[in-house]
Amino acid sequence: MTPDQSVFLPYLGAWIGLVAVVVVMSWYGRYQSAGLVLAYCFQLWLFYWLPASLHCLPWSELPERDVTLLGFIESTYALGAFVIGAFVAPRLFGQLSMQDHTKQYIPDPQLPGAYISAGLFTFVILNPILRRIPSVSALAGIGQQLIWIGFCLSIWRAWREGSITKAISSLGPLFLMPAVTLVSSGFLGYGIMTISVVFIFCTQFFRPRFVLLLFCAVMGYLGVSLYVTYMRDRNEIRDTVWGGASFSNRLDKVTQTMKTFELFDLHKPSHLNSIDQRLNQGALVGAAVNHLKDTNDFAHGASIWEAVLAMIPRIIWPGKTVFAGSGDWVSRFTGITFAEGTSVGIGQVLEFYGNFGRKGVLIGFFIFGFLLGALDIGAAARLAASDWHGFAFFFVVGVALLNAGGSLVEISATLVASIILMNITNTFLAGYQKIIHRYHRHNVPAPSLFQ
Repeated sequence: MTPDQSVFLPYLGAWIGLVAVVVVMSWYGRYQSAGLVLAYCFQLWLFYWLPASLHCLPWSELPERDVTLLGFIESTYALGAFVIGAFVAPRLFGQLSMQDHTKQYIPDPQLPGAYISAGLFTFVILNPILRRIPSVSALAGIGQQLIWIGFCLSIWRAWREGSITKAISSLGPLFLMPAVTLVSSGFLGYGIMTISVVFIFCTQFFRPRFVLLLFCAVMGYLGVSLYVTYMRDRNEIRDTVWGGASFSNRLDKVTQTMKTFELFDLHKPSHLNSIDQRLNQGALVGAAVNHLKDTNDFAHGASIWEAVLAMIPRIIWPGKTVFAGSGDWVSRFTGITFAEGTSVGIGQVLEFYGNFGRKGVLIGFFIFGFLLGALDIGAAARLAASDWHGFAFFFVVGVALLNAGGSLVEISATLVASIILMNITNTFLAGYQKIIHRYHRHNVPAPSLFQ
């Protein structure tokens, strides 16, 4: 029996309340935030709240409303546990937010540009070359996130210097990322991810708040509009990009799509279907609730153990049988058979539920919130102390957890790669930081490593 739309309302309201708690905690709480917890909530919002809200519309004729409701209920429990975990972390790791007054960090003002340059070099040059080399390819992939660090530090520096115009102008190139990822790979997600993470980072210090809230509303609407426009032409874009077309042809195709940009319309069925078919993780979770109730075929931690094994680099264990992606877990948990070659993200709600049911969701998301909350305040503390290298480490490692639609295997492998990459990067940069300190003590201008 198809449930009435009004059944969604209490859970939609609970989501709004929980996300409001995260916003207040991030903006006005005792401990500073770098926006990582809020960024993860934003991803969950896209995968669960947004599709569920469309099913709630009186004129909506979207299918599978019953399983979407079941999945949305589980996601509400997940968000609640995540928020509690994120609250606990600052109270246990509050010392991370305290500056160490015995150290004086004097970061190189050209460091943001160096991070962006290194990230672009990795994205354009290294990633295509190294993608087939075990373990090294993972490091090259994570290296792209140095672009995010560079943008964050560039905007932060401009804001701290009182140059609001410069801070806003630093955001300009960021909005080109969706076009760059579309032309280069045919995917929109990485570009949107870049914008959302950097923008949410900026919300932690931008004033006045009312202007920020208005801008967030406009950005959200335009972002959804961009998504439905992309989905309309997605197959043609990918045929052009994946078919080996020249760069100019790819750019022409993306430009043509942007020229016919569609504003999101709640009354347009094609727009509602685009979101429901590709973003609605709640339908998969709901299908798993029904299927596992009948089969009782829970994984009992098997996929989580795979995530632990995935942390071992393939260069150390060449015969490792664990691979990135969701594998067959989605089909096992939901009972749905997908066409060969179809990529279906499992997401943490489905994976935790598929292992241990609702208790798995509650415990798993509490731990997830705890870890991300600790990394979040760690990054903010380093930034407040002008320890840009420390901020970069905590932030990139935290970003590894920002994959609400992916598997735990992907997250754990990315987590290890992030730790290794940032240790290598910051070990090199820390040596130069000592040179800066030495020159500063003698009032001698330090030479720039990045000129």
